[in-house]
Amino acid sequence: MAPDYYADEMQHEQMIVLPSHIFPDHIEHCLDMLRQYLMCQPSSAIWTYDWDESKNKDNPADDLHIEHQCVDWEMLDGWARERVFDIEDGLVLRPDGTPYRGSS
Repeated sequence: MAPDYYADEMQHEQMIVLPSHIFPDHIEHCLDMLRQYLMCQPSSAIWTYDWDESKNKDNPADDLHIEHQCVDWEMLDGWARERVFDIEDGLVLRPDGTPYRGSS
């Protein structure tokens, strides 16, 4: 991944090398997905702070033992699987209305 940028820090064998024409679009997509997740599914958990005299007498310490409500993964996965389609079935249409049947 970006071997020209990380070349000094990593050996080439350690890198995931993507074709240069895919890399910018792929990274932009991934970052946008993370942005959407953070903006649309933020945690509403309440973070509390405690005074821990043994660690820091001047500042409170955050309590990192917060319980989160997780999504029911099996239900979500089942819901998604019921709506899966093969892109080559012609269900995706090009702007001109003709079916897209995969890359040529």
